[in-house]
Amino acid sequence: MKLNLRKDDPSSEVLIRYGTSEDLGFVQSWEDAIRTDANPIRQDACLFARLAVKRYQTHRRLEKYASSVDEIGDFTRDNPYAEVANFVLLESVGLELGGTIGVCHFRRTWCNNLVVDYLSVHPLLARPSGPILMKGSGTALLYFASTVAIMTGAALLWGEATQHSCTFYKNAFELDETKDLIHAPRSNIEAFLLRMQTKYGYPK
Repeated sequence: MKLNLRKDDPSSEVLIRYGTSEDLGFVQSWEDAIRTDANPIRQDACLFARLAVKRYQTHRRLEKYASSVDEIGDFTRDNPYAEVANFVLLESVGLELGGTIGVCHFRRTWCNNLVVDYLSVHPLLARPSGPILMKGSGTALLYFASTVAIMTGAALLWGEATQHSCTFYKNAFELDETKDLIHAPRSNIEAFLLRMQTKYGYPK
């Protein structure tokens, strides 16, 4: 999926694609970018990216991992109770930060909900130390996961939020409250997708 983080601005185009075992070196470059920086939000960005990669490395031979959105349907037609994991990357060419600037690990559960295990963006985007380079990278990844939730007929998107991310999920899905648990019903997911498509020109 390609989209612009800024509406009608080709220079803000990013690509969301499925990752492979060849793509995992980005975490080291994120960690190098902040070195001894102790800011907890930037540190968390690296930590959750590292955990997403470790989850993928450890489980990709044990669990069903989709290599495309269409493949999710292949797994679930074969077994309606199949749990299907997804490891996706957000990449940029035109932004000041090139290469992989975001990562998301999410799963279709056996009862057809979608759970976000880890969602993280480059530490210099998560909490800029100077002028904001670009907003919207986390939203773009959440948008992709949400499109998968709707495509697969999920009734609910859930996951664990931190003290730094709970407001992000609360605002994205227009929830009354989000603490450590994200609990977004299908109607809220659909409203989020429509808002992004209408206001920011995200692809359907």
